[in-house]
Amino acid sequence: MRMIQKRIGSVFSALMLLAIYPFSLVDAGSSWAIPLSSSQGTTELVFVDQNGLSHSYTLTDLQKLPFIERTGAYEGFSGWKGNGTYRGVDLAYLVALHGNMSQGDVLRVTASDDWVGLYTFDNVFPTDWRTLIQGPMVLAYALDGVTVPAWEDGLKIVFLPEDGGYSISDMQLTTSPDLQGQSAGSRWIKNVVKIEVLHEASVQVIGCLLYTSDA
Repeated sequence: MRMIQKRIGSVFSALMLLAIYPFSLVDAGSSWAIPLSSSQGTTELVFVDQNGLSHSYTLTDLQKLPFIERTGAYEGFSGWKGNGTYRGVDLAYLVALHGNMSQGDVLRVTASDDWVGLYTFDNVFPTDWRTLIQGPMVLAYALDGVTVPAWEDGLKIVFLPEDGGYSISDMQLTTSPDLQGQSAGSRWIKNVVKIEVLHEASVQVIGCLLYTSDA
């Protein structure tokens, strides 16, 4: 009975996100979205929920979920980079699908080269002014219609504000000071292989792991 209640609660949370979020979540079967290059569904992601349970995803699994498609770029040390149209899953939707997270929890994202990024509840579930500045936090699997693995960045964390640019000031305004990098690109992590919801008591911030090669 408890398991049934948990599943009903998770589905309800996901449906509520679709109803109230200002971002345009598109059903995977939509016919008007940019067509993607062919993919085999071989790229895998492990998502660990707040109860420590692991959920494995292939690319095909991710493509079946509602997606966000939006133009974006980030401000690096020497100007703007990564400009293009990204498609991916809203992290808020994915987290809610597996039991959600609470204020004080942290989302830990690990890349294939062991780079790590930490994100707060407010990054995953932005509201009010954060929505305008940061936009949705998205696990992107395609850029300009090219999916991974043909898109060599692999599964990638991106922030997609409506103005199309995630600037250094955007990053500073919406990121906890102890998690900030020196460029907005430090918050965009490529080749993501694992995402975990961590309770506040278990979080340890290791500064050297908060920066990515995208800067």
